[in-house]
Amino acid sequence: LRLDAVEDPDVARLLRESRDEIDAKLRMILDIGTPQFLPESLALYGAPDDDLVELATDLLAALPDSSASGSEVVGATAFAAAARAEIEHFRAQWPELDATVEIREDLPGSLMVSQGQLLIGGRASVAAHRVEALLAHEVGTHVLTYYNGSAQPLRQLQHGLAGYEGLQEGIAVLSEWLVGGLTAGRMRTLGARVLGAAALAQGAGFVDTVRLL
Repeated sequence: LRLDAVEDPDVARLLRESRDEIDAKLRMILDIGTPQFLPESLALYGAPDDDLVELATDLLAALPDSSASGSEVVGATAFAAAARAEIEHFRAQWPELDATVEIREDLPGSLMVSQGQLLIGGRASVAAHRVEALLAHEVGTHVLTYYNGSAQPLRQLQHGLAGYEGLQEGIAVLSEWLVGGLTAGRMRTLGARVLGAAALAQGAGFVDTVRLL
């Protein structure tokens, strides 16, 4: 990406950082399954620091395991309908929002936002008590961030500046809390992810990390 025509030095720096981050992500994709992937990932995203690992450990010790295996589950079709209703709520406030919801069979059991569109795995299932929190996370944060960025003069904000993922996910989890959906079980999941990531960063193998979790 040529940036020599960008006159403002601050904008040029922001765009250069984004370009370098894209390059690093492309290298990671090419190196999936090789020894190079882990150090490239650590260089780009970093590892959980000691304070975060301590917090995650304390959370797992303090919060009860409240996983409810018999709780009601919402499938992909029902969740898609709820997501479309949420998008319509925001579209009534800003008609330019043209986000869509698509059920995709190539995403077996996941939710993701790509280019401002919500993609739902065809076999996705969500606990009923988590629906509102996930709508706040995926639609109320990720989708709205994309379209808010598209309305700004600096269109790079539509895709995010370099290193924005941590802030974006932090706001999304805060949104879950604001709608009363940050349950003990969800907090335990987040804490376990921190410990799993820390173990991998320290050289643990797949089997060892599974045993830890």
